[in-house]
Amino acid sequence: MAKNTTVNPHDTDGWETEQEESAIKVDFDTVGDVFTGIKNGQRTVEFTDKKTQESKEFVVYQFRAHGMEGLEDGTLCDIQESFKLKGLANIPDGKLVRITRMADVDVNQPAPMKDYRIQSKSV
Repeated sequence: MAKNTTVNPHDTDGWETEQEESAIKVDFDTVGDVFTGIKNGQRTVEFTDKKTQESKEFVVYQFRAHGMEGLEDGTLCDIQESFKLKGLANIPDGKLVRITRMADVDVNQPAPMKDYRIQSKSV
């Protein structure tokens, strides 16, 4: 394995990132959970359903954590789109976004719908 102890892997001077490291998946497990980060973009993940063999896809929004306890600023984070998070698509990259899980809404399904407040501002 090649090892160069004189290079700092966090030094970006002159380097262009061709591929990012894997992101941390953000889950909103309980009412009151909050995430704050700078929107970094979005991507569509395509896959084949193993049970039905159908092609499917979902949208993931990427952020750089900002001011989050337990997450270093700049940590790459993924948030998977859901019905109540579709509004993230309208927020331009580079804006600071705060997402708060506000409530669980009974929609006559086995699991309640997670309800969110999405806020944004320029940095």
